[in-house]
Amino acid sequence: MVFSSDFLRIIRSVLKESRRSLVPSIGEDDGLVLYTISYLYGSINENITAIDLGAGIGYSTIWIAKGIDDSYSSSGEVIAVERKKERAIKAKEILSKLPLKKTLIKVLNTDAIMFLRGLTSEGKRIDLAFVDIDKFLYLDVFLLLKKVMKENGVVLFHNAYFPSANKLITYLNEHNYNHTIVPTSEGIIMIIMK
Repeated sequence: MVFSSDFLRIIRSVLKESRRSLVPSIGEDDGLVLYTISYLYGSINENITAIDLGAGIGYSTIWIAKGIDDSYSSSGEVIAVERKKERAIKAKEILSKLPLKKTLIKVLNTDAIMFLRGLTSEGKRIDLAFVDIDKFLYLDVFLLLKKVMKENGVVLFHNAYFPSANKLITYLNEHNYNHTIVPTSEGIIMIIMK
């Protein structure tokens, strides 16, 4: 994959801003995984809807949106969900400047659990989900995602090596979910939904 100099400038400036503002963000290796999975999923599916729960100021959202935008999908939508208002405002500002051709990005300032409960009541279906919120909530989030994910959709949880992620991993093993841990520096739990 070859990224344009404009994209590299944007992605590096957002990572720098995240670090300067003390906003936790994924590493570049995690970003490349998000890009690759989004690209592959978008290349074999149409009209992709992705969510980024715990979007911060948009660093992970950019990788997901770029992957979908570069794929063969006819269109895509990425919903960035951030609980902290100042981060959501900054994400909206940053993400509105992305030069995307066919992928729409929405930024919502709300709690991830409340957002997922709303999706459940709306009946909206999700293709791809990336989760990077408080790790002790991972199992609760997964149980809600089960209700809104499309069959064969992909769910990704960041920080797989955190001890608090073990509760989710135990659940996945006990219920025979097809999953793996992508061995990035912080680890990404990847689940293919039934």
